[in-house]
Amino acid sequence: MLGRAGLVRSQLGAGGGALLAKPASRIRLLDVYRAVESGDVFVLHHSTPNPRCPVGKNIQPALRRVLSPAERALEGQLANVTLRNTTARPAPAW
Repeated sequence: MLGRAGLVRSQLGAGGGALLAKPASRIRLLDVYRAVESGDVFVLHHSTPNPRCPVGKNIQPALRRVLSPAERALEGQLANVTLRNTTARPAPAW
């Protein structure tokens, strides 16, 4: 999936293996995320709710109003971080 997205390439021989296809400073975490994930971050139930149920008929629109901005925020954050950013700083001491 990463290869199809143009993020890595394979190289045979000494020093070979899976290599970045472009500089780490040009690969955003959003690019990686989109290459390996499909669909929405938050998945709602696939069955159509009972239209006579007061909760069922309203739950999906209510959840979408909350989850859609959260998903956009996640993607926005991932768009601002490159692979270079993740390796340039030391990991926090937990």
